[in-house]
Amino acid sequence: MTQNGFKPDCIAYTTVIVACIKGRYIEKAIDFYRQIRKDRNIKLDVIIYTILIDACAHNRDLKTALELYTDMREIDGLEPDAPCYSGLIDVSTKSGELQRALEFYKEMLGKGLNPDVVTYSNLIDACNKIKDFKKVIELHAEVLERGL
Repeated sequence: MTQNGFKPDCIAYTTVIVACIKGRYIEKAIDFYRQIRKDRNIKLDVIIYTILIDACAHNRDLKTALELYTDMREIDGLEPDAPCYSGLIDVSTKSGELQRALEFYKEMLGKGLNPDVVTYSNLIDACNKIKDFKKVIELHAEVLERGL
C-alpha cells in the first residue's frame, strides 16, 4: 500500500484483516496486526480489536486474545465495548476457561455494559458443559430479568 504513496489508516487495515479472516487466514490476520503494531502512528479502534478477538475464538486462541485485550488497553488506551466483551467471553469459554469468562462478564457488568443473547448463550453453554447448573439457572434468570 505504501509503495504507491498511499498511507493506510485504521479503516484500510481493518479491511485487509477482515478479508484475511473471511478467507479463514486467521493467523495471517494476526500477523498483519502485529505488523501494524510496529507503526506507532496508527491508532487502532475497538472494532478492529473485536474482529481479531472474535477470530481468536474460532481457533480457541485465548493467549492471543488476551494479548490483543492488553494491547487495546495499554497501547491504544481503549476500553472494550459490549461486543468486544462478548468476544472475550466467547474465546474464554471455547478455550475451557470459564472462570476467565465469568471475570470478563463481571467486568462488563461493572462498566454498565449490557450483555446480549449471544453473551448469555456462551456463558450458559460453558456452565452447562462443566455441570454448574446453579450458575446456569442464575444466568437464565438474568436473561429473563433483562427481557432477552
